[in-house]
Amino acid sequence: MENYNIEKHLRKVCKKNLLLYAAILVLMVVFLIATPFFKMIIPTTITSTKGIETLYENGVRYVDFSLSDPCYLVGEYVSNEDIKGYYYFTMINDKATFIIISDANLKSGPEVLKNYHGVAKLTETTQIDEKMFSDYAESLGWTPESLKASSSYVFINELANDRFLYMSLVIIVCMVIIYSLYMIVTSLIYYRSPSLHPTCRKLNRFGSKQMQLKALNYELENGIVMIVNQIVITKSFLVEFSNSGLVIIPLVKILRVYEHTKWHKIFWVKTKLSYTLNMIVPKMMLISLKGNSKDEVETILDYLQTNYIDTKVGYRDSKYKNDETSN
Repeated sequence: MENYNIEKHLRKVCKKNLLLYAAILVLMVVFLIATPFFKMIIPTTITSTKGIETLYENGVRYVDFSLSDPCYLVGEYVSNEDIKGYYYFTMINDKATFIIISDANLKSGPEVLKNYHGVAKLTETTQIDEKMFSDYAESLGWTPESLKASSSYVFINELANDRFLYMSLVIIVCMVIIYSLYMIVTSLIYYRSPSLHPTCRKLNRFGSKQMQLKALNYELENGIVMIVNQIVITKSFLVEFSNSGLVIIPLVKILRVYEHTKWHKIFWVKTKLSYTLNMIVPKMMLISLKGNSKDEVETILDYLQTNYIDTKVGYRDSKYKNDETSN
């Protein structure tokens, strides 16, 4: 027979949690390092388009730009038949750099922009930009190739600024890191002192935690009455030794116990019928043990009905006004 021990099982669970959250922590840290989050959150400041191609080739993607040079309107930036922004260009050393200004920041496109400030992403030419080159070159009497030759291939694009998305990701990743650190610390504490685990502390609602743990360990060694899957019944306790934790319930504290069935569906197709053993304990607290078969649940119900006549077996409604629930 398997040796059931509360402290050993809790340490086993804590060890799994420790390894799991340590792995998650490492992955999140690697993700933060591998992704240029901080370059997105704290963009590079530029005051001129001079050297913008060098910045792009050095890996700079997000810029906080304040351009003192005048920017001239080229036309509208149209996507899916909606005006999303406006094309402008500015000249430095006889070379044009195109800037895409979001219509959220510029409700109408003036002919000339001066001292404009914004945050944008450095991008290369897209299919929409190719159409702009073609239309603007035609209006100038040039060819698209000649216009491109006298222009920078790097665009300052406000519409491609997805910093909000990345900032949201940073917040989520940081929250995962904090939670992982919390789980690692608590797992270490519970590994060293299993009696501090929430499962053990919850026994205080039924009486002395230390006395109950001592009695339970003794019964697990000498008085196991029944083993049903992961559930062990001793003379005085019902214990579930699951891979994710531990549930301990004094048998005399079970007021009601019943079977709950549920069909799991994929869309409208029923795929699996699950059986749950629901127990009501003092103060109308519901404890559910999942992952058992119908025969296993009914075996436990039959045992409790036979040996604990004060426990209501088979009732699905947990609200009984005439019963005392403060025992």
